[in-house]
This record gives sequence, structure tokens and C-alpha cells, in this order.
Amino acid sequence: MKTKRLSKSKIIILSSICVSVAALILISILCIQIHTVKEKENIKAQIIAKFEDAASDTSWCALQGEEKWAFLAIDQSDLDSLSTEDLTDCALVYPLLGDILLFDQPNYAFDYFTRTSALFETLFNREDTAHVFLLKYENLVGNYSLDKSERADAIRNLPRDDYYKALFLEGYIRYNFDKLPDIDRERLIKHNSSS
Repeated sequence: MKTKRLSKSKIIILSSICVSVAALILISILCIQIHTVKEKENIKAQIIAKFEDAASDTSWCALQGEEKWAFLAIDQSDLDSLSTEDLTDCALVYPLLGDILLFDQPNYAFDYFTRTSALFETLFNREDTAHVFLLKYENLVGNYSLDKSERADAIRNLPRDDYYKALFLEGYIRYNFDKLPDIDRERLIKHNSSS
């Protein structure tokens, strides 16, 4: 059996076709990824807008307990599609975040938020939540102090909404200190021992 040899020009043409097909596949994959990122950004923006609109809506403010929670409900598939950082951004504009003041123990507050909102249930079940909360806290307030009175002084004069955010983040970090990655715990201990 005789095999035909391809000429150099045919090999070059076939190679060019293969490279073009591979480039088209890569471009398609990139477009899908860009679409996915934009879709997630859109979901986050819609959740934040919903929360901000509710907080300024007098008819929403007149609702009671379960009616408010139902109004603020978010589809689980939307929540699952978001990163921990995006979920945290949504949680920090949750219109009932100030309810944290109703509780003298952070674990009671977090149980309440988990029972009343799938957003918090999803967020609190993520492994990196404590780390993300620490970063958000430090961005909002500054260094996290292991000294309770120093933490209280740091957040005391924040604007009301930032105060609620700081209380929420600080309480979660304090209550879940053991869930912080080792590098975060070591950094906090080192920072606080040198202060």
C-alpha cells in the first residue's frame, strides 16, 4: 500500500486551519467566561439594588417580620453563583443588618440571620467567610485588635450604617476566630503583641 505525501504548502494550509480553529475555540471560551462574570456582577448588582430600594421604601418599612424576610428573599441558585466576597458585599447592605443590636451574643445574631435569610445561611457555610470578613473589617475600620475595648473605640464614631457593618463583621470574626486561616490568626496575634 502506497501512502501519499502531502506537499509543504498543503501542510502549511492544514496547520493554519488547525491554528485558526484552536483560536476560535479559545475565543469562544473567553467570551463564555466574560459573559459569566458579567452575569454574576449583574446578580450582585440586582441584590444590592433590591436591598437598598427596600430600605428606602416606606411600604417595606411597614411590613412585619416574616413579610420583610420574604420580600428580601433571594433565589438560592443566584446565591450559589456568587463568590464569598460578593455575598459579603450583599450582606453588608442587607436592610435588617441593624438587627444585630437586638442580640447581646454574636452567636444569637448569626443564628437569627441564618434562620431568616438564605443569603446569610449560604455565606456562613462558606469556608473562607471569616477571612473575607476580616479583610472587609480592616478595609472599613483598620487593623483588627484582639483587645475588646480597642475594637469598641475603633468603631464607636463610624456613621450608623458603617457602625452596623463593623459590629456585624467584628462579631463574626470574634465568634469564629478559629475559622480564620492560620496566616490571618498569626498576623493578628503578631500585630497585637507588637502594639
